[in-house]
Amino acid sequence: CTKDKSFAILDRFVEKGGNFIDTANMYGQGDSPEILGQWLNGNGRKGEQFVIATKVWGQMSDHPNGMGLSRAHIMQAVEDSLRRLQTSYIDLYWIRVQILSVFLFI
Repeated sequence: CTKDKSFAILDRFVEKGGNFIDTANMYGQGDSPEILGQWLNGNGRKGEQFVIATKVWGQMSDHPNGMGLSRAHIMQAVEDSLRRLQTSYIDLYWIRVQILSVFLFI
């Protein structure tokens, strides 16, 4: 999806009364929250009118703390999310866990 198309979708979301925005550090390898941040700061919008949620988990680099739930990765992911979203706050910070398979024994 192009940036212009993303902006149009988000504009329509607000027109319909939307105010909860959820993203993640790994969506589009960081491009999605970056586009969202550009939109949030454009056309006189105020981030405070939205509840902003994001997640941590995905691999964002090759170094040992580049993924997972280590303190170093969480702190770096928060800083990166704030920068990408062009905001000074995050309302809700999720830990994203993907369960690849579940085994049931009866």
